[in-house]
Amino acid sequence: MLKTLSNLDIKNLGPFFNRLALFGFLTHLLLILMAKSGLGHHPLLMGLNQNYLEAIYTPFSFILFYEVLVLIFSIPQSLTISVKIQYQIISLITLRNVFKDIAAFDSFDFSSDLHILQKILFDMGGGILMFALVALFHRIVIKHGQLKQVNSDGKLKAFIMSKKIVSALLALLLCYFSMKSFYFWATDVYGVAYLGEAPSINYKTLFYVDLFSVMIFTDILILLISMVYNSSYEILMRNAGFVVSTVMIRISFSLDSPYNNIVAALAILSGSIVLWITHIYKDKTND
Repeated sequence: MLKTLSNLDIKNLGPFFNRLALFGFLTHLLLILMAKSGLGHHPLLMGLNQNYLEAIYTPFSFILFYEVLVLIFSIPQSLTISVKIQYQIISLITLRNVFKDIAAFDSFDFSSDLHILQKILFDMGGGILMFALVALFHRIVIKHGQLKQVNSDGKLKAFIMSKKIVSALLALLLCYFSMKSFYFWATDVYGVAYLGEAPSINYKTLFYVDLFSVMIFTDILILLISMVYNSSYEILMRNAGFVVSTVMIRISFSLDSPYNNIVAALAILSGSIVLWITHIYKDKTND
């Protein structure tokens, strides 16, 4: 599996997931059209949300899953890049929730429920703010470059191999969580369509709660591994700061709007500040 992780270029899967997202979007639109037109009387179609905006949620889900794959494959290359991808994922989840909330209405008349309109606006604002903060984080990386956690070539190879093992274990865990989430989703859909039950799971956070729970321990593990090869103060503080930001993202999933967006945005901001301070400290100690 480590050899597969080394040889596979995840970017080659980008066009495939783009086509998959397009196919999912068109398929979802077709199913909604069939449900609205009465062309199909299957219980699954009858229980389908008939707002066409609901279909936007489907391609976003494929795009997010691709981002998760990029996250896994980025771990052996760079902790900083993997953290940036975590930030991208939470910002995309926030924007995806906007379409899910809008799709709950048959029209754009929100006068009957201003609370939902407020939530939509908070999610839109939160997603845009997170996008700006991710751009700030990326700017810091580009301007200052990435810190070398290990200077010796021999130690560098050992460190990269350690991170590949972590990445492989993460891939296996996420496969398990993907299957578990699919099972819960299928069971819930069956209960709603055939048994008339109310939805019992939160589709907005399904799978991603597990993802960021695992990423907390993944970041901690990488922090501890990095200390074996480089115990410098600035690297320790940077990696610890990244762990804290991941914990904050995980906490955001348990909060209601607007606090979930505020905490997630603060997580990205804290990661950006920690990275910026690390580079300042590194530059000053080298003077």
